[in-house]
Amino acid sequence: MNNNLADLLKEIAASTPQNKRNGRPTYLNETDTPQSFDSKVEQARAKKIRNDNRVSDQQMKKHSLRALFTLLAIETAALFTLAFLQGFGGGEGGWFHINEWCFNILTGATLSQIAYMLTIAIKHLFPTK
Repeated sequence: MNNNLADLLKEIAASTPQNKRNGRPTYLNETDTPQSFDSKVEQARAKKIRNDNRVSDQQMKKHSLRALFTLLAIETAALFTLAFLQGFGGGEGGWFHINEWCFNILTGATLSQIAYMLTIAIKHLFPTK
């Protein structure tokens, strides 16, 4: 009977998966193989993270530029509306009148702001490296 018991214990030990690191039996909460560092996998993961960051950055720039161009379009439309009303609003004695110096300052400030904002947008959209 001792011989059969010894054979039975050897058979059970042989069928139990062994941990490759230290030779002891592997239990349900342990892994069969140790975690290893694979440089190709890590490089691919790092490349994916960089690509995801670039995509996110491009989406953020696209959203910001759309908002900026929408604001500039509204501002330009408002300036053209004021110019139209100034021209066809009856002049000095009409129902719409802005002093000439005030209108010139408003027009110059609006155009310089648009030019400056476009310069900033282009500088950030196409940075020099």
